[in-house]
Amino acid sequence: MSKQKTKVKKQDKPSADKIGYEDLAVLLTILDKEAHNAKYFEPMRKIDDVVDTSYIDKIRRIQFVHAAQVKPEKVDEFLENNTHLNHLFNL
Repeated sequence: MSKQKTKVKKQDKPSADKIGYEDLAVLLTILDKEAHNAKYFEPMRKIDDVVDTSYIDKIRRIQFVHAAQVKPEKVDEFLENNTHLNHLFNL
């Protein structure tokens, strides 16, 4: 069997300045998993015997910046299928 290449239609490509809520949910989930996994290694990241939390802090900041793209009136609808992201909306 030969592999067929799937062509992405021009209108299916996301614009550079905006992504849809489904893509946003994927991005936020990936960041959430990375922050969660990074916590296991946090004790190993030390600067002068002080645990460096800046990596996880940066991930969380990026999450909140992107979560802010969800319009307030759409938050409930967005979280309906993404309940694991509730903590990003202070619910």
